[in-house]
Formats: sequence, structure tokens, C-alpha cells
Amino acid sequence: MSAIEDVNRATTLFRKFAFRVSIQTRRIAAESAPITPETPSVATFIFHGHAEKHEMRTERNRDGSWNVWMSREEYESLPRAAESFQHEIAIRLMGDCGLRVGEVLDVEPRHISRMTDGRHYELEVVGGKDTTGEFVDGKQRETWLPVDVEATINRYVQTEEIARNEVLVDVTKRTVQNWVEKAAVGVAEESGDSDYERVSTHDLRRCWANHLLVEEHVSPRTVMALGGWSSYDAIEPYLAAPTEENIIDSMSGVAL
Repeated sequence: MSAIEDVNRATTLFRKFAFRVSIQTRRIAAESAPITPETPSVATFIFHGHAEKHEMRTERNRDGSWNVWMSREEYESLPRAAESFQHEIAIRLMGDCGLRVGEVLDVEPRHISRMTDGRHYELEVVGGKDTTGEFVDGKQRETWLPVDVEATINRYVQTEEIARNEVLVDVTKRTVQNWVEKAAVGVAEESGDSDYERVSTHDLRRCWANHLLVEEHVSPRTVMALGGWSSYDAIEPYLAAPTEENIIDSMSGVAL
């Protein structure tokens, strides 16, 4: 076994151990909390940390698949449950950068660049989905690359000795989908929340868009540019109905 394989195996085991320790720590805290009529389930405590019970919004499609809207906290359990750096990177490119699963397969180190402020990064998305027919090789765009995601990618590139023009995720779409499904099943088993079993790769992009638009109040035009949507109609299905908390935050300062 090579040194790189040893590192990958050790990393995988550590990630699984750290994830279980995190779950168990929260579970102990939940079980030791005072019991009242309003006390939520242990699973609710573990993943939400407050006494308000929260459930993912899920919607069944005609073909039997599901649309799932996760909160940011719910989503963050998925990359933590990934089995390797490569799996984590694939998940985070969708859930933290808004890429489609097919776009993940085209990402190379040379597509990452530092922005003009010298502190942040952007990712060039090549061969993006084109619904207009105007582009021969797909639509190109730049999207926001969080600093910690860039650091994870850089660490993976250095460890695996990946060239600047070599793809980070050299597998099929189906393989990436399997990675997400496996991570989601793992979180479902650890947390007791079966809604995770309905999560697909597309729900990661949905979570990213909904978080920016509804929770962070980022301009729709900015989100459309980052995510590669050409119209408001195209982005609307990604949005969940605003919660009471969202409504209060948005309207409490309005002069009415």
C-alpha cells in the first residue's frame, strides 16, 4: 500500500470517527437536558440545537423521486459524513458552490483563481447547462468558491499530486450520485431522521440557492449569475416557502 493510500485510509477512518463523536456528543447533551412537555426528540436536538421541532420540507414528484429543502445545518452533516476528501469535494461543489452534478466532473485546479480583493476565490464553471442553444460547448460562468472549500481542494490536490489541467472528480455522474446517497443514508442512520434518505445531488444545489436567497437575502440577480440560471422562472422551483422566522426578520423593520 502506497503512502498516499495510507493517508487516504487514515483520513477516511478519522472522518467517520469524528462524525460519530460529534453525533454522540450532541446525543448525550440532548438526553441530559431537562424533560418538559415541549422537549423535542433527541434527533431534533442533535441537528437543530433548539427546542423548536423542525422537519425538512419534502415534495414527491410524479416519477416517485423527491425534492428536499434542507436547512444549512442539515446540509452540513452531509460533507462531514463523506468517506474521503474527493467525496467531500464533490458534495461541497454542489452544496457550497451551486454546481450541477455534471459540472462537478469538469472542475480542474486551473479553474480556481483568487479574486481582486486578494482574499476570496472564484471558480470558473465550464460546460454549464445551456437552455438557449447559444453555446457550442455549454455555458461558462464564474461562481463563488468559499475559502474553506478552496483549502480542502488545495489539500486534496497536493496529497494526490493532481495536475492543474486534471479533473478533481474523475468518475461518472452516477458514481457522484451514489456518494451523496451513501452519505445521506449514513446521516439518516446516525441522526434518526429518515428524510435524509430522500436527498439527491440536485437537492444540494437547491439548498445552496434557497440558503442564499431566503436566509442570506442575496440579490436574485447575483444568485442567478452564480448558479447559471437565465430567468426568475428557472430559479423559483428551488425556493422553499418562507418560515415564520424569515417573515419576522424581513418585515419587522418595515414601516407599515
